[in-house]
Amino acid sequence: MIIAENPNFISNVPAFNAFLGQLIDRYPERVSILVLSLLFISILGFTHGGWRGRAIPFFWIVLDMFFGKLCYKLFKVKKDTSTLMFRGIGLTLCVTALSFLTGVLATSLTAEQYFYGLSSVIVLSSVIVSGAHWRMMGTIHKTLKGDKNTHSYFSVASSSRIDLNTMDDSGIMRVVSNFSLVSFERAIILPSLAYITSGFVGLFVISGLSYVVWRVGREGSGKGSDSLALSVLKLLSFVTTPITAVLFILSCLFVPYANISGAVKGLFKSHLSYGQGWPILGMVSYALNMILAGPVKDVDGWTINRKWIGPDKVSAQMDIDMVKRVRYLLFVATILWVSLVFCSLLVYKILFL
Repeated sequence: MIIAENPNFISNVPAFNAFLGQLIDRYPERVSILVLSLLFISILGFTHGGWRGRAIPFFWIVLDMFFGKLCYKLFKVKKDTSTLMFRGIGLTLCVTALSFLTGVLATSLTAEQYFYGLSSVIVLSSVIVSGAHWRMMGTIHKTLKGDKNTHSYFSVASSSRIDLNTMDDSGIMRVVSNFSLVSFERAIILPSLAYITSGFVGLFVISGLSYVVWRVGREGSGKGSDSLALSVLKLLSFVTTPITAVLFILSCLFVPYANISGAVKGLFKSHLSYGQGWPILGMVSYALNMILAGPVKDVDGWTINRKWIGPDKVSAQMDIDMVKRVRYLLFVATILWVSLVFCSLLVYKILFL
């Protein structure tokens, strides 16, 4: 009733005005740091890979040191759904509290902007992953072509938390593609927007929620273990998913064998849920004419019942070079995202300076 009588009600709220004013004032600084962080972590990840071979944010590795063993003991496949949901909510609250405190600490440590913001770049890089997926997919491609590098299997299994022991080459390529594509939104787009809009506190809280989904969500087959965290990410996906979809549609212009009409078709054809990888897996499977998703087993023995997604009459057997095309698509999408963020800074200077 109040909003109906006063259309400017939201803009007249002091808290909203304070948030908007802070966002406008700090936008150029945060965007500059974000661009530098994306470039830094992309180069570092591509040349050296993730921390100990794991293509996940360093902050997730730290959280797993605190909660990993607890998750293994508490979240067993034989437990009923209500028990797992209750434990999942408790885990989410604990992770969120620790993430919030980490964000406050990071804000204090980077307040002085030592060395022209280098401290902020390093802190932000601990929550974003880029480049490590490219390297992981590249090493898997070399291994499947005959290179005796068994560490690449460990990298995929420890990053995706999927058991590769009983998989053929096509299954391994599908796992690394699934994980890398889903991570693009949750480990690049989502933390980028969280940092721009809410600084380090919001960034670490959102990253903590993404950790819960990665650790106990099991691609939508965790029996509600990640229900609270996934609900928040679903709400935020109203912003992140359209951006991700547009970036991948545009990326098809620069990737050989990628079909834009197929990507658009896959956006509406996908029968997966957000927790299972919608819409990115559907878009890429139709764009590159390949089969993605599919049932697997995770490293803790859980069966992940995820339907196959892809065009009709396409074989589930994947050509080795398919993983190179997915890798190139991810690379182009990342470059487009960095370019978009940088261009937004130029638009800001035109409008507000």
